[in-house]
Amino acid sequence: MKKITFVDDSQTVQKKLELVLTRAGFDFKGFTNPEMALQYHTEEKPDLLILDYYMLGLDADKFMVQVSEKLLFGDFEIVLFTASDLSEEKKLMLQTLGITNFLSKNISDEKLVEFVNSLIGQTS
Repeated sequence: MKKITFVDDSQTVQKKLELVLTRAGFDFKGFTNPEMALQYHTEEKPDLLILDYYMLGLDADKFMVQVSEKLLFGDFEIVLFTASDLSEEKKLMLQTLGITNFLSKNISDEKLVEFVNSLIGQTS
């Protein structure tokens, strides 16, 4: 089963994604605390990391710096899941930090599952 780690300070968004992605057959673990997510990520090595741009006490730029400092890059995708309209300059900067894709929080459940499957493969 493909593993997904999700980091967002909104428990409402977290519960929605958990429902959608677990129903689609993914192993989903959500966090409101970015530090706990980093620790989990180090131990569990998920296939996909999805994070909000604005997190409690940390934004995606600083989170990605911590990911790179801990050498957590590997065989996994990192998606920024945000309601914010980021400039192309900001997106390019985030890509240099390791973000591989950007996704709007307004995406439908069906499109979200399609998107995740396109990144990490069909669930088994």
